[in-house]
Formats: sequence, structure tokens, C-alpha cells
Amino acid sequence: MLCVTCEEVSGEVRIRVQTNSLPNHCWRTSMIENVTQYRDKDFTVTWNADVQNVLNYSENDFEDVDSTDVILCDL
Repeated sequence: MLCVTCEEVSGEVRIRVQTNSLPNHCWRTSMIENVTQYRDKDFTVTWNADVQNVLNYSENDFEDVDSTDVILCDL
């Protein structure tokens, strides 16, 4: 089941997501590896947060292909 709600708190719009990661209908599987597991998720985020002038990286961090690959592709 999934529940998504919106609310305004002190002038900010917040989105709350709540789920147990289970489908909203009966389900069955013959393969034990594919059994859906219960997972309780509940989190809130600010919608369209002002991130102007917030930098996580500088331009120098992306000065060449190798440094860009390290940042973007190093999983």
C-alpha cells in the first residue's frame, strides 16, 4: 500500500510518503525468491526547496573527463 499526502507547514509545501512495500491486492508466487517483503517506509520532503546558491561541487571538480567519471560513475 502507498499513501502520499501534501501539507503546508510555515509556508513550505511538504510531501509525505508512507508505504509498507506490499501491493494493494492479494498476490501469490511459486518462486520463493520473489516473495515481496514488508518494509515500513515513512518520509517527508520539502517540495521545490530553494537550493539557489547551494553547491555540492565546484567547477574545478569537473575539470576533465576523469574527474567527472569519478564523481558521476564511481558507484
